[in-house]
Amino acid sequence: MTGEKLKPLVIAKSSNPRCLKNIKVEKLPVHFRDNKKARMTTELMSNWLRIVDKDMRKAGWKILLFLDNAPSHPMLKLSNVKLAFFPPNTTSRLQPMDQGIIQTPKLKYRKKQLQHILVKVDSSNKVGSQLLKEISVLDAIYWIDAAWRDIKAKTIVKCFPSEPVESVNADGNDDSDDDEVPLNVLKLSHDLFGCEFKDLINLEVTLRTCDDSYKTG
Repeated sequence: MTGEKLKPLVIAKSSNPRCLKNIKVEKLPVHFRDNKKARMTTELMSNWLRIVDKDMRKAGWKILLFLDNAPSHPMLKLSNVKLAFFPPNTTSRLQPMDQGIIQTPKLKYRKKQLQHILVKVDSSNKVGSQLLKEISVLDAIYWIDAAWRDIKAKTIVKCFPSEPVESVNADGNDDSDDDEVPLNVLKLSHDLFGCEFKDLINLEVTLRTCDDSYKTG
């Protein structure tokens, strides 16, 4: 509620992607985990919660963490993190993360992705769709980290009140005086994804991000 952020958790399909060959995973700006389907599981979520609990214990804080009823979200009793689950079918209205916190870094991530492709297009003979397939897990990790760091504390804070969150613009920012998305980025979103730039975040709406494991305590 105060706008402070935790390090993102990134889940990949491989534990040793080629792009991470000479990189120490613990030095990455995110928590890096893996499973065959690149989905959140009860085990991964439980381990992450214990890491957060340990960090809160070191900081001398006790926090309340809101969760939806995703199958991968476990019922755990922790010393410094209390879990509060929303009633079924209320996440879209009650979960602060769904009020703009998730949308904003997604838009920022997409902008970095498309700008990367535009730079590559200018220096190679490949088309955008080919370059899109060449994006590595490491590229995604750095863009996720940068997009998350770019989020202002006030963006997070204003997602907690009961009033509807102010809409963010297509750049993923909450300030009207920020630079607009370049026209070439807007065009590329149409060429690669067939939709408006601001609608790119909806591409993952039907994508399964967690398994169907039964909750375990």
